[in-house]
Amino acid sequence: MQPFLPVAAVILGLLAARDGWSPLPLAVIALLFRRRGIALLLIIAWIQGLGYGWTSSTKSWTLPLWASDIQDQALALLSHGLPWDLGRLLGGMLLGRSTAGFGLHSYPHWTDAGMVHLLVASGAQVTLLVFPLVWTLHHLDLAPRFRRLLGLGILMQLGLVLVLTGLDPSILRAATLAAWLLLGLALGHPTLALHGLARVAAFWLLLDPDLLTNASFQLSYAATLGLLTLTPLWEPHLPAQWPAPLRYVALLALATCAAQCAVMPVLWCRFGRVEVIGLVTNIVAVPLSEMVIWTGVAKSLLLWLGWPADLLNSCLLLLLETLDGLARWGSQFTVPSAGPLNPVMGVTWLLALALVPQVLSLWRQAWQRSVTGLPTLGWALNRAQTDP
Repeated sequence: MQPFLPVAAVILGLLAARDGWSPLPLAVIALLFRRRGIALLLIIAWIQGLGYGWTSSTKSWTLPLWASDIQDQALALLSHGLPWDLGRLLGGMLLGRSTAGFGLHSYPHWTDAGMVHLLVASGAQVTLLVFPLVWTLHHLDLAPRFRRLLGLGILMQLGLVLVLTGLDPSILRAATLAAWLLLGLALGHPTLALHGLARVAAFWLLLDPDLLTNASFQLSYAATLGLLTLTPLWEPHLPAQWPAPLRYVALLALATCAAQCAVMPVLWCRFGRVEVIGLVTNIVAVPLSEMVIWTGVAKSLLLWLGWPADLLNSCLLLLLETLDGLARWGSQFTVPSAGPLNPVMGVTWLLALALVPQVLSLWRQAWQRSVTGLPTLGWALNRAQTDP
């Protein structure tokens, strides 16, 4: 839970400013526990909240006009040789629905099937597009100077991703978190992903407090929290004898289920519905969407060669039609919801996810003590009860 103290302090400070109550008791408690940084962050967030307008919409981050021209050219390359509807769908999967120029109402069956997140620019696009530099950073023993240069290259590549995908809250979260983690790795100061997630969330909430009530922001961070806490819990149970490709697909399916489980209470609280079928459809849809992204990028790069691009176009056509058919199939199993979930229950679920790493760490420590013969809590309790 300790990594999330900064973002918790920011949220409490903003809520105190919005609802008109004093954060001083919380700041005093933080000081009593020798958390001067948390107390300072609480007061800073309160001051920021006092001077904020508190509207129903978040800040509109816009790119210069030349970025729109680059996006149009990228969309033209991606959709070349494809039917108009599938070309737009491909553009949404690679660059996000905002850049592709359509709303979520254009694909209601994707929403009903729990696959609409594939049409929103987020961590998937960032991860795939910076993968070559990340692989180099992880697997090559580079000198510090070259690692810093590689870190600069990562920043430039993330900037290109933002130009192509726009500045929606989900892509800003993913790009900022990626920059934080990868630059720390490049500079020789690696940061735990959970710590990075908490700091990035606190940064954006201080910059734009209205994000506190933004559905895209909430869903994006809930999904990432599920990936970071639940996926490591399930990964060790994969059979070691499975071949690497099968393990990768299985891990991708587990990560998808983790993200879906984390966002369900947020969806229920915000929209009064939960697409349970998404736990099934996304197991197939997420690996296919990765194939679509890589094939679309390769097709765009090889377009000038002629027949290789045509071959990749045929593969794209098959993959996109399969995904759209899967969405139409999944939309038939929509489960009607009884109504909005109590927000307190949704927050409780997210807090429980945040506590998973701490609980696992305590459990491992207790298990290691029992294996090595060191005293455990249970042993101490039994000893206290049996001693005269």
